[in-house]
Amino acid sequence: YVARGNGWHHDTRAATAGMVALLAAAALAGWQRQALGTKALCTALGLLLFLELGMGNVYQLPHRDKDLHNVPVMASDRPWVEAIRKLGPNVRVQMSNEDRPHNFGDWNGVDVWHSYLASLTANIKNMYLHEGRTRELFGVKYFLGVKAKPTEEWGEVVGTDAAAGFTVYLNRHAMPRTWAVHEVVEVKDLPAARKLMDDASFDFHRRAFLRGTKPRGLEQCGGAADDVQILRRVSDHVRMWVDLECAGLVVLSDTFYPGWEATLDGAPVTIHEAYTSIRGVVAPKGKHWIEMRYHPWSVYLGLLLTLAGVTGALVIRRLDRR
Repeated sequence: YVARGNGWHHDTRAATAGMVALLAAAALAGWQRQALGTKALCTALGLLLFLELGMGNVYQLPHRDKDLHNVPVMASDRPWVEAIRKLGPNVRVQMSNEDRPHNFGDWNGVDVWHSYLASLTANIKNMYLHEGRTRELFGVKYFLGVKAKPTEEWGEVVGTDAAAGFTVYLNRHAMPRTWAVHEVVEVKDLPAARKLMDDASFDFHRRAFLRGTKPRGLEQCGGAADDVQILRRVSDHVRMWVDLECAGLVVLSDTFYPGWEATLDGAPVTIHEAYTSIRGVVAPKGKHWIEMRYHPWSVYLGLLLTLAGVTGALVIRRLDRR
């Protein structure tokens, strides 16, 4: 009913979830009445668990005779991946679905700006992803394409692969993946932030903007001698080395989201939502280590609720035996 009401005529996940819940309830009822043993219950619940976990992916699997047209394209990814890796560490690129119709970035472990995804945080969505200034802020420095032609921002050709047929274009205005600023502008709301984003005279290299009160401890200096480097970057951990001319805001062009925690030389520090969407940490003058780790409270809450449920079931079982 839910699937039909939402137009998901090909989608049986809602019905499968209901069926799994009913079968699990029946198994628990049978175990409580001693019609099922503990081993049989665990086996039944395990099979139902695998059924429910699999239903989110299996229903969209392609038909082997009709829908596998992307497989030959995926098999030809290697020259593209090698070209991207030669561009340098922590590089972020733009590609077209016309050239790579599958989820190229996740499949090959490279950072692609435009791709398929399950969700998108509101602060990133509000930045108007497909505008040139947004891509420059997020360090989208290269465009790789065959059929698709890049927009004006990628005006310089830096490489070609004749065999694979693609061209690599460069945008010299793109920001590095991490940098430091020594001036922060306060904005009241999203429209004010958008105005600064659209203002070509607002130099991301020199200034940042934040909603609310700007952080304390910043110092004014040119910052020409600043050295900011990413030493390690994985999905839930980033480690950086900074050497600042004076105290500044160290910016990393990755999504700001609750659950990220930062340390400066081992001591906890606040992560600021720089440019209303990415992460920034205030660092004093000199050389420092900055680490960011993703520790979402929802994971720990889920673990706590799972343990509480298991404990409750064991207690109820023991009381029933008495």
